[in-house]
Amino acid sequence: MESQQPDQAVLDFVHQAFNNEYLEGLKEFVRIPSLAPLFDPEWQTNGHLYRQCDHLVNFAKSQDLKGVNITALKDEGKSPFLIVNVEPTDPTSESCVLLYGHMDKQPFGEGWKTEPTDPVIQPDEKGVLKLYGRGSSDDGYAFFSALLAIKACQANGRAHPRCIITIEGSEEGEIDDLLYYIQNYKHLMGKPQLVICLDSEANMRDRLSITTTLRGYLDFTLSVRVADNNIHSGVGSGIVPNPFQIMITLLQRLEDFKTQRMIDELQVKVPEHRIDELQKTSELMPPLDEDLPKLGCVHNLAHKFGDKEKYQLFINNFWSPSLSVIGFEGLPTIEKAGNVLYQELRCKVSLRLPPTLSGEEAAKVVSAKILEERPETFGAKIDFQITSTGNGLDAPKLPDDIHKKFLEAHTVVFGGNEPISVGCGGSIPFMEIFSSNFPGTNFLLTGVGFADANAHAANENLDLEFCERLVQVIALTLTRL
Repeated sequence: MESQQPDQAVLDFVHQAFNNEYLEGLKEFVRIPSLAPLFDPEWQTNGHLYRQCDHLVNFAKSQDLKGVNITALKDEGKSPFLIVNVEPTDPTSESCVLLYGHMDKQPFGEGWKTEPTDPVIQPDEKGVLKLYGRGSSDDGYAFFSALLAIKACQANGRAHPRCIITIEGSEEGEIDDLLYYIQNYKHLMGKPQLVICLDSEANMRDRLSITTTLRGYLDFTLSVRVADNNIHSGVGSGIVPNPFQIMITLLQRLEDFKTQRMIDELQVKVPEHRIDELQKTSELMPPLDEDLPKLGCVHNLAHKFGDKEKYQLFINNFWSPSLSVIGFEGLPTIEKAGNVLYQELRCKVSLRLPPTLSGEEAAKVVSAKILEERPETFGAKIDFQITSTGNGLDAPKLPDDIHKKFLEAHTVVFGGNEPISVGCGGSIPFMEIFSSNFPGTNFLLTGVGFADANAHAANENLDLEFCERLVQVIALTLTRL
């Protein structure tokens, strides 16, 4: 293991820089409303994503890294894609690490206590100092963390491998742009032995969470049409079938609404080694619902499992499929509601898929279930369209040498504590695309996404102390690779 003194110099450098230029760069990131193209039809004309890319480029240039080459790709019709290539300290070294993040953001939504583009640093109700603002934890910190980790190595005379930072501009949406850039510019990304993905979850403040699995996803729209025009409910009810009930019936072909368990065709067998991991993790971690804004009177979906409740929540969130209705059209607000039987209703549905169930296989199952003709649809016109799908990930075990070096770095920063292995209920399409384009690459997925970081919701925030320690772990890991 490296001596503690040079390690401490790296840690001290990260602490100093983090609380100065790092935070200033991240604050400016928050100020730029770089919504993902999926949520901003005018992104090519308003230029927010391009401004964000330019900000990252300028910040990278200001760091005066040795051996750096910055490539900002802005191909026509594609969201920007940034590649920062930092040559290894030893020119003969073939070791290569790729660090991933994204510059695009989710929409703002309602319910913010501060303005979503106004970076505010203040303690939360527990006294934890946080930076509030859209994109702070999802995923603005990633770029600045990667740069600072590399700079900490160079500033203290510590060797590091070749480092390639890739920052995409459409993670919060379709994967087409990412696939395009990787297929056309793979030659700029080298042959990484390790991908460090800085867009994942955190669960405990005294150690990092290493994401070993990701769920896949399948999104679709569903519409039910029963008439050419709206009908007075007093005239048509009992005669014309109600589209709302038909829609519910169709969705119940995929999920038992009483238990909220999805059909067996979308379930998988959890591997034994993952079961062992989650049992160990459940002994250390608090329940997954502890920091969620769930009403105190509401039971979680595993409350009947007794002393296995905490473990079952992990299985539910990491390995079980789930269904969420994320959009609905055709009904008015309560204030404007009249006695009407509506001609057509539409909804958008998001399915989370088990890590080892492919999106293609799930699409076949869901399509067959929804489109099967049965009497309960009363002959209504059903329109079903799959809008996007992606595979999950069951990451291979890290090679012993890489795992040992990461573990050394982690225990230095976190006072001897080892990281925990967790799954992620969300999806990171980059992982699937990169694993297929760079076979044999190892993955290390970690991040700052605590449940109360509110990614995709109002009051998104970044735990500053925890993020600083994450940067320190990355920096010390790079010195050992």
